[in-house]
Amino acid sequence: MNWENLLKRELGISPGTQYATRYSRFIIDVLEKEGGAAGMQAFLDNKNMFRSRDFSEDRLKKYLKYFVENRDWIRQSEFGDYILVEENLGRGD
Repeated sequence: MNWENLLKRELGISPGTQYATRYSRFIIDVLEKEGGAAGMQAFLDNKNMFRSRDFSEDRLKKYLKYFVENRDWIRQSEFGDYILVEENLGRGD
């Protein structure tokens, strides 16, 4: 089983797809709006910025977890906030 299929099965997400791109852009947009750092509530409060009707809090959490663990443009603080690492920022996936 390849790595992407494992992510699809275990996490319910698909990196490298339109969903991944939409969620990464949404996350970046919210973090930029919030000054570079935000907690989960900021994402939920700004869900109108999501570029699709298919916004899902559960899916957002999965993509946040995936991006924090696999991308260098975002990290999570010890307090749970998400932080945009601008020098590593690459829009989209």
